[in-house]
Amino acid sequence: MQPHKRNRIAVMFGGRSVEHEISVITALQLILATDPERYEITPVYIAPDGRWYTGNSLLSREFYRLFSERAHSLTEVTLLPKPGIGGLTVLNTPSSLHKGASPSTKTGSIIPIDVFLPVFHGQYGEDGCIQGLFELAQVPYTGSDMTASALTMSKYLCKSVLREHGLPVLPGIIISKREAQKNLVSTIEKILSTPELSSFPL
Repeated sequence: MQPHKRNRIAVMFGGRSVEHEISVITALQLILATDPERYEITPVYIAPDGRWYTGNSLLSREFYRLFSERAHSLTEVTLLPKPGIGGLTVLNTPSSLHKGASPSTKTGSIIPIDVFLPVFHGQYGEDGCIQGLFELAQVPYTGSDMTASALTMSKYLCKSVLREHGLPVLPGIIISKREAQKNLVSTIEKILSTPELSSFPL
């Protein structure tokens, strides 16, 4: 009887969002809850500077406290926007592995992945950016596609589309931070002159 083949899942988290830390916590909770007999997890952490890393050290929450001093112990990887590669491309291996590194960790080698599972919060993760890369690379991934991700990231655009399709939504208006800082009084007047936003409570 042949052993059951585990699905190889790349759990992707971190990123360049202001919600970076909560993404790390979410990913670690997800990995902890995953059945190791059914799934082979490859943690893929995107640092605030945009570099991608993998390695078992990423499974410890304590590791991130001194990440800049410990990053050299991780394998740097990326997903190339080229169909047919079948996984993550190794860009750089830890110095401790350079001597006698296995073929799967050498620079240029491929870490095979069956499906990518993004666990990002906020910009560059939930907004269609990473989903666009998945689609360029033609790899399977979980969650909404690029269009739906981009649309729902913009609450105002999402309201507009829902309203166009006859779904009831609360009224809204877009106000920029710069606009409000420049003249708060005129910004408030703009809000209150919008239909359905003219009286309190709001």
